[in-house]
Amino acid sequence: ALACYDRATKLHPGSTNAWLMKSLMLMELGTYQEAIDSVNQALKLEGGQLGIGWACKGDAYFRMGRLSKAEKCFTKALSLEPQYPFYLVLLGCTYVRMGQHDIARKIFSKAQLLDPGVSQYLTSVDEFKALQGVG
Repeated sequence: ALACYDRATKLHPGSTNAWLMKSLMLMELGTYQEAIDSVNQALKLEGGQLGIGWACKGDAYFRMGRLSKAEKCFTKALSLEPQYPFYLVLLGCTYVRMGQHDIARKIFSKAQLLDPGVSQYLTSVDEFKALQGVG
């Protein structure tokens, strides 16, 4: 599949979706820096105004353990699409990993207010489950 996205970005270097899909495939393969490079191409094409791009970049940093960079990316995604609850979930998970539990709780609550369906999803999120046992 990566070869297909690689080819797509070569044939259509101006395709934001091709770069994003390549980035997601690279993330699944655990090549996070390459995923960031790919998503940066998508962000460049969109003048940095692509919430999902910032969220993907943040996810790569999160998986690399570079939490302050992840936080900045998720915050940027939220600034572009403030009503998207899953960006809040990603930011909340980042705060849990950073040990900022009170902020994480507020972020998760805000996500649940935006979309009550998020509550069901959160029951499967390790960081949310871990936070339940923390005072």
